[in-house]
Amino acid sequence: MENKKEDICKKVNRLFSEAESFRQTKHHEFTEAEKFYRGEHWPQGIRRPYKNHVFRIIESVVPVMTDSRPDTDVIAIDEGKEFEAELLQHAKDHVYRAQNLSLRDAMSIRASLKIGTAYQYVDFDPDLCDGEGDVVVKNIPWRQVFPDPMASELDECRYIGFKFPVDIEDVKRRFPKVDPEKLEKISPKKLMESSSSDPFGEDQFFLNYGNESDNADKYNSESLTTLEEMWLKDYSMVPIDDEETQLEISKESVEIQQGINPDIHKYEDHEAHKAGHIEQMYIMAAQALGVDASEITEKDIENLKQDPEIGLIFSIAQDHIEMHETYLEMGHDKAQKPKYDKNMRVVIKVGKEVLYDGNDPSEAGLYPIAPFYCYKEEDCFYATGEAKHLIPVQKSLNEMDWAEYSGLRLNGNSGWVVDENSGVDETTLDNRQGIVVKKKQGTEVRRLQSGQVSPQFSARKQDDIESMQAVSGVNEATMGEAPTGDPSGVAIKKLQQQAIGRIRLKSRSLEEYTIPKRDKLILSRIMKYYSTERKLRIEDGEGQVSFVNFDPEAVKNLKYDIMLSPGTSAGLDKEAVITIFKELYQGQVIDAKTLVDSIDIPMKSKIKKYLAENDQVQATLQQLQEENMALKQELGLPVEEIQE
Repeated sequence: MENKKEDICKKVNRLFSEAESFRQTKHHEFTEAEKFYRGEHWPQGIRRPYKNHVFRIIESVVPVMTDSRPDTDVIAIDEGKEFEAELLQHAKDHVYRAQNLSLRDAMSIRASLKIGTAYQYVDFDPDLCDGEGDVVVKNIPWRQVFPDPMASELDECRYIGFKFPVDIEDVKRRFPKVDPEKLEKISPKKLMESSSSDPFGEDQFFLNYGNESDNADKYNSESLTTLEEMWLKDYSMVPIDDEETQLEISKESVEIQQGINPDIHKYEDHEAHKAGHIEQMYIMAAQALGVDASEITEKDIENLKQDPEIGLIFSIAQDHIEMHETYLEMGHDKAQKPKYDKNMRVVIKVGKEVLYDGNDPSEAGLYPIAPFYCYKEEDCFYATGEAKHLIPVQKSLNEMDWAEYSGLRLNGNSGWVVDENSGVDETTLDNRQGIVVKKKQGTEVRRLQSGQVSPQFSARKQDDIESMQAVSGVNEATMGEAPTGDPSGVAIKKLQQQAIGRIRLKSRSLEEYTIPKRDKLILSRIMKYYSTERKLRIEDGEGQVSFVNFDPEAVKNLKYDIMLSPGTSAGLDKEAVITIFKELYQGQVIDAKTLVDSIDIPMKSKIKKYLAENDQVQATLQQLQEENMALKQELGLPVEEIQE
């Protein structure tokens, strides 16, 4: 047992080492981007002014990308299961609200813009909701994620590892059987060193930049350890148990007798299944002919196929047997199945102690993260961030700004010219306001003429700012500022569209790749862990709150898929949406109720209530007019008077 545990630890450590070796090539790029965003533009210990355009540009993109708030809809695959799909949708919306995903998404988008790739980790905490447990979505930093270096996308990974700094008490809570004395403790200093080592060095401009010492305090625990998770594809095979095969054959036999052709997959004992269904046909034939099964011949079977009732069942059974024969011909004749469900194996350990080694606990067979990308690279798992391309220009801007600033400081306090016999003590000469200088007649005491800072500094600085805007695609119009040169409204709109076009590219990756992956993880945890009935609070688009009863039995066998909800694209702001629907209303394409339903405005519920009451009043007036007209007709009044 100890040897097996040791082998598992060696394999996991090897995979972590393999992933970390490749990630080190990105370490300098990632840490530099984080530091520039925070405003650490100069070497450690040097305090100089800076203008943080990296922060300015990134924070201009975040609100545009979060404005669309993408979501997904749960769609039932089988007809007649719309109610169950809606129930699952409510559960997903509950997780959205409970986990405040709008805030988490903003953090992930910001992190992806800084370094290129960010992650959300989907898990289940059994202690939430008064012990009922609930799905949790965590933003985890890139330092804690170790993807397969050979993969360029999540689904291509052979493995993905995670290292979480945790307190030993949390490990005991999750794994009650563990002996805490065997868990390896780690000091905060060692943790920070292992997460921020950079063997590739820094360039001379950023020499002695320092590590993330400002984060050390949050890991200042006497019982700190590192929980390691390794999710890996494992295609090991094990023999199929005979009892399991017999249960499958019995279930399929019932379905065949009901006129259903059972589902089949390659991981079955196809020889046993084939023999079992042939035996079933002989038993059915014996019952139909009233003889012992040993007396039945193939000719009897062929004759019974002509019978309208038993012939249909025989036809289904024969078709099912032929499917098993096809799998046997394809080489699936070893009666084996994957050792791990959906070939996903999970190993959790602390140091040399293996806490778990088995199937994916959620049974989803999916890696538990959803990556957020900025500019995805085609041959690498990681993406490139905005900061990487802005930092070289920001460095140049900082140098020019400091040179100009130094020149202004120097020229703002020019030197003095003092005759030796002026009688003035030069140590008293400074730049105090209102200074009085007494001198001998005929001598000179005066300031040196101030020099001029080269105007090339300002020109170069402006060029750097414009270069950053060109690189990022974010310009003054996008940031809500009036563009220089007083351009026309058409020109401003074109500038906005240029920048938003880049943002839309990132937004499409978020909406069509990241959010569906995350929501599949959320739904898989709901299906697995929501084992008891619970009340879910839901809100409609108008802010009205209600509660629904979630019954896990109702969705237990639901086959579902998810699709992106129709919504606002990035860059199409609220005012633009209102303008579009207002034009449709003015063109009489939609009515007032549809207009109010389709836009987000204050007091929406009250306006809808007023429209409903107005419709009711109009309907009542219409009914009174019709009754009045009918009454006049009964009285024999002329048509003209009725119309009046």
